[in-house]
Amino acid sequence: MFSPDGSLLASVDKYATITLWDVASRKKAATLDGDKNQKEPEYATLAFSPDGKILAHSAHTTITLWDVRSRNLVATLVDPAGPTARVTEGAVLCMRFTRDSRTLIASTYTDKLRFWDIRRRRVTATVQKAGYGLIDLAVSPDGKVLAATSRNEVKLWRPGSRTEIETLTFTQEPISAVVFSPDGKSLAASEGGGAVQVWSTTTWNPIRVLDERIEEAAKAMNEAEARQTLPDDLSFSPGGDLLAEALGYHLALWKLS
Repeated sequence: MFSPDGSLLASVDKYATITLWDVASRKKAATLDGDKNQKEPEYATLAFSPDGKILAHSAHTTITLWDVRSRNLVATLVDPAGPTARVTEGAVLCMRFTRDSRTLIASTYTDKLRFWDIRRRRVTATVQKAGYGLIDLAVSPDGKVLAATSRNEVKLWRPGSRTEIETLTFTQEPISAVVFSPDGKSLAASEGGGAVQVWSTTTWNPIRVLDERIEEAAKAMNEAEARQTLPDDLSFSPGGDLLAEALGYHLALWKLS
């Protein structure tokens, strides 16, 4: 994951060791040793705060917060399920900061949304049964909408009030990635097999379906493998004119303008 200013690239291994790379020099900038309860997770995620000051690392039910400048550990947040809870009892699946960098939103294996106050180091709100399979989250550029994958739907929330405002249906396949365009005018989500739906954030009406590049990737797989492959990531270019999708060992790239 890149830092907001693009100067650092962060990665983490199964032993909870975070490596920070200097993008300009392509050299290792720092190594951060995570919490002992974060080792060998089924899911592990990283998230930079929008102001670039904090790097969050989640694994199992533990989240560590790191000061990006000093490289120091500033806080360890443990889900109410406990530090040694099993995956099915509340492991973190995904994390996103709100735009003011004060709240960290975490989705759990038990379909909860936890809202962590970064300054007070505690959960201030929990949405129970926020969906089914909340494996990816996205916050709109203006910070007013939170999008969460939920099986074959995308659920939209107001982060401040924790109220659901809309449900977008795309397909019968599970949706695994969701992202807002840089200008906030579009929302894209990708399904199992690789097709991508794009919606207008003004009306929440579908704009287009992108699937022509998926046929090219599917040629390198058998049909069953292609259908079962969940996209790993979905990302807009800074200008919003390109959309990239990681599908297995393949990369699909669409020009939107």
